[in-house]
Amino acid sequence: NKCNTLPATQFHLWWCQVYGHGGLDWNMYDLNIVLGNLIDNAIEGVIHDVEKVIDLNIKYHKGILMITVENNYNSELKIQEGRYLTTKENHSEEHGFGLENVAKVVEKYSGTMEIHSENNRFKVKLLLYQK
Repeated sequence: NKCNTLPATQFHLWWCQVYGHGGLDWNMYDLNIVLGNLIDNAIEGVIHDVEKVIDLNIKYHKGILMITVENNYNSELKIQEGRYLTTKENHSEEHGFGLENVAKVVEKYSGTMEIHSENNRFKVKLLLYQK
């Protein structure tokens, strides 16, 4: 559990908003892949940053699920052939498969995935459409 690697005194802010009500008839395994990987990546991103901020925003409306995860980072992003590679220490053999697994779930739900990084902020925004 990545949360156990961050002492509570070092983790300044965790902002989570969930909007919508009822009707969430999604495969929990798929949602676990998405949220688990995105949150794990966000925690990895803030571990070495002075300002440890992760924003998690989940909205559901009329069969559309929007998930946005945004975090600070203080390391160089590794991008190879359009793929984000892991920046985890001692894990170079894990070539960023987390985001690839998220992309597979996004494709399964005919959704979209946008990734942006600017000014030491990393943002992943997903739109998933209920089947």
